[in-house]
Amino acid sequence: MHLPPPSGDRKSAWGPVGELSALAMTLALCVIIGLVGGRWVGKKLGAEDVGTLAGVAFGVVAAGYELRRVARRLQRYTDSARRDRDGGADG
Repeated sequence: MHLPPPSGDRKSAWGPVGELSALAMTLALCVIIGLVGGRWVGKKLGAEDVGTLAGVAFGVVAAGYELRRVARRLQRYTDSARRDRDGGADG
């Protein structure tokens, strides 16, 4: 992925780096929070295994949603950078 260097009138290349760094932490936190929350709910309901599986499944779904959201944002960023680089021409 080639991004333009940061300058006054161009978009910063650090935006995607920050997005991907935050994404890594968010994906891990989604699964961990789902695991811990699922275990807690499972203990309260007397079905710890089911709660753990449901919590992890919820965490994975939340992580997938976040991954999709960030991927769309980065796609818009690269499309915008490509249009800026090409002078607004379609192609």
